[in-house]
Amino acid sequence: MSSKSGSSILLNLKELLATGLFSDLTLSCEGKQFKVHKNILYTSSPVFRRLLSGGFKEAKEDCGMIELEDDNAEALQTLLHYFYNFVYDDSFLGHGSSLSLPVKVYAIADKYEVPQLQTMAAGKLKKVCDPHKDIEDFVSTIYLIDQNTNPEDRTLWNIVLPVIKNNIHYLLESEQFQTLIFEMKDLNLSLLSLLNRSSGSAPPTVLTGGVTSAEEDEDYDGASQIIHYGRHGPGRRLG
Repeated sequence: MSSKSGSSILLNLKELLATGLFSDLTLSCEGKQFKVHKNILYTSSPVFRRLLSGGFKEAKEDCGMIELEDDNAEALQTLLHYFYNFVYDDSFLGHGSSLSLPVKVYAIADKYEVPQLQTMAAGKLKKVCDPHKDIEDFVSTIYLIDQNTNPEDRTLWNIVLPVIKNNIHYLLESEQFQTLIFEMKDLNLSLLSLLNRSSGSAPPTVLTGGVTSAEEDEDYDGASQIIHYGRHGPGRRLG
């Protein structure tokens, strides 16, 4: 297939999503509705494939809508955009990059078994992960990672922990971050382990309390770090 033909196909797919032309299914999530195509969902996600071809009510031909009550609408929109365009895109937000959205996209991509989008979401988080831009958003994002990824999956932790270490003195000026430290005991040992590896760096006294697990590799190296908890256990989901 020529590059020109491939570009034409991509443009056609993009138009189908944007216009809803020939849509045969509606996804409803948090009050928003997305006009989609069963054949695109079927070929893009093993989870949707099971929903549309198995013994579920969604597989019935007369079922024109699926309610996705447990998903986040912005993350779902990003997932659907990937299905039709094969790229991670959050331009629909209209107000710059969100620090929390990549975490939500990572979780929904894991839920629907789309590892390529997980890799893109992790890369996006690494790009925008800066507590100096919005420390409240940064702290909220750490809570999201804890709530929406399996404890065995260290991919996103391997991105945010080095950022915390490199900005620890700035972060400790925030009462929100101090509260986070005391609430998330597992985070203490991870930070202490990283700080202990740094020459001439002593752990701040605020990093105290019970701990139960140790941090793994400090650096994020892309897709090789991903563990798909959807295939190993129930994991956590976005509420």
